[in-house]
Amino acid sequence: LIIEGELNAMACALARRANDPDLAFMGVAGTGGQLWLEALKGKDVYCYGDGDEAGQRARDKWAVAAYDAGARSVALVDPWEMDASDIFAQLGPDALRELIL
Repeated sequence: LIIEGELNAMACALARRANDPDLAFMGVAGTGGQLWLEALKGKDVYCYGDGDEAGQRARDKWAVAAYDAGARSVALVDPWEMDASDIFAQLGPDALRELIL
């Protein structure tokens, strides 16, 4: 899962860590951050951006970059009501776990 924000990626990883060892998280430093493209080759990739216009543009840009990098498949994830780190902190890891794929 490519997700906007390093803290959001860490929250997702903590929420899912024991449940799916094959699921990895790539936190992107804001909407202008760069992806680690080599890691996406041959993988099923999910892209998440915040619900604002910049976040959705970034999500779409990352999806194209993942596809161009050789991802096996690329899917877009609809925005959540809060950032992943806020969901983890306010509602707990179980609530975040339910949102992740």
